[in-house]
Amino acid sequence: MRYLPHSPKDIGDMLQALGMTDLDELFRDIPEDLRLREPISMPPPLSEWEVRAHLARLADRNLSLDKAASF
Repeated sequence: MRYLPHSPKDIGDMLQALGMTDLDELFRDIPEDLRLREPISMPPPLSEWEVRAHLARLADRNLSLDKAASF
């Protein structure tokens, strides 16, 4: 599924529907000391194929019953 970010017009339309004029109004109830001051450090995005390959590698680390004794 593709990520389609909201255009400035989309954001403006949503804010107008909420009776707001800017994004700061949307977050006004969050105390300033709890708001992020810088972007979150995250790894770069992965394609769908890369995510599937990564999850397959993680799944390969699991032991199945044919490889381990189970009582």
